Amino acid sequence: MSKKHTDPSIQYMENKPAQVPASPVEENKLAPPTPPPAGLDRRSFIKWATIGWMAFAAVVAGYGGLVLRYLFPNVLFEPKQSFRAGFPDDYEIN
Repeated sequence: MSKKHTDPSIQYMENKPAQVPASPVEENKLAPPTPPPAGLDRRSFIKWATIGWMAFAAVVAGYGGLVLRYLFPNVLFEPKQSFRAGFPDDYEIN
């Protein structure tokens, strides 16, 4: 006893035999070769990828320099500003 479906799309599929698609090898033999896309080929992709990685490396190096700069304090290494001048009695007035 076969069960009949009420959905018309399923009934349509039941009436047709299954079609097996051709293998990709046979399709490639019949189809003409497709030209490469005009915008980006392998060489230009490698060039732009190299430029992108160099820019990324420059940014990382810049931030690395900022981190190293942060690790050192902002101080001036100068001689002491105070000195011993002696007692006030050692000086003459005028």
